Amino acid sequence: MFLVLAALRVVGTPLDVDGAVVLTRSEIPLGDIVLFPYSPAYLLLLHLWAGISAAVPWLRLLSLGVAVGGLLLAPRVLRGLGGTHACGGAVWILALSPFFVEQMVAVSPSSLAFLVVVIELLCFLEYLRAGEARWLLGWMAAALVSLLVHGGLYYLVLSLCLGMTFYRTRYFGRQRWWWLAQLPPLGLFVLLSGAQFERFVVQRVSQI
Repeated sequence: MFLVLAALRVVGTPLDVDGAVVLTRSEIPLGDIVLFPYSPAYLLLLHLWAGISAAVPWLRLLSLGVAVGGLLLAPRVLRGLGGTHACGGAVWILALSPFFVEQMVAVSPSSLAFLVVVIELLCFLEYLRAGEARWLLGWMAAALVSLLVHGGLYYLVLSLCLGMTFYRTRYFGRQRWWWLAQLPPLGLFVLLSGAQFERFVVQRVSQI
């Protein structure tokens, strides 16, 4: 059902103003995309995808494919968060939400943000369950990518840190490596925030 609704959106709606702005931003040189303040990870992906075709349905297919990947992984996350009985209904509510369907086929970072958040939560839950280094490394990679999708996703990192603090006795054996794994995301967040602040100051000074 999600694919049917999404397909109708892919082929049945023109590119809106916001999507056109995002597409224009993706056309800047690759070297500048990395330093661009608006979702450099998504702009890089869109830049490569649009190099094949700039047709609107093709551009929307990128978002749809990424969203489907997130939906396929979502049940594992929902089972870990709410249990098996809550998983099925939660997936249906998510997949059939008009807002969700609209955002998941838009030419915007929304679908990529959804995917990296799902992967980040999945790796976190699996690390708590198994304590294996591969899940912690996967979480760290997803956290770094999420910051390149939207800096505000660092709040998810902080929320998970709060959870680890609250359950520090239960997951005592996971604590040491978990807190060491916070250093790369924290460093990237500080770097990106510093660059944004510097850009803001330069713009303000230039207006004086």
